[in-house]
Amino acid sequence: MVSFIDSSSADSATFLNEGATDPSSDGGSMLFAGDSSAANGIFTNEGATTARGAGLVQFRQNATADHGIFTNDALPAEGGAVQFLDSSTAAEGTFTNNGTFREGGAAARRNSLTLPRRAMRL
Repeated sequence: MVSFIDSSSADSATFLNEGATDPSSDGGSMLFAGDSSAANGIFTNEGATTARGAGLVQFRQNATADHGIFTNDALPAEGGAVQFLDSSTAAEGTFTNNGTFREGGAAARRNSLTLPRRAMRL
């Protein structure tokens, strides 16, 4: 897992969270916590070919997606995902969820979240 904590930033880097291809392994994942920011980063979360382990980006506490670009891809078993927890925000992030087979990609928030319609493509 790659973690951004406190006030760290992904800046304009590109990241790929690969999905698991073996049932005993997990997919790639990233955590943004504290006041960290995805900034202008580009993130791809691949789906998994096994029942667990798709790529994941998770935001916690006061972290923000800022102007990040997120693509969640699907594979036969589980789709890649972005999760927003606590007081984290999607801000001006762009989210593309590509679905196929059993479960597509997802961008979700527990509690309440309003994503700008223009920023989310399903």
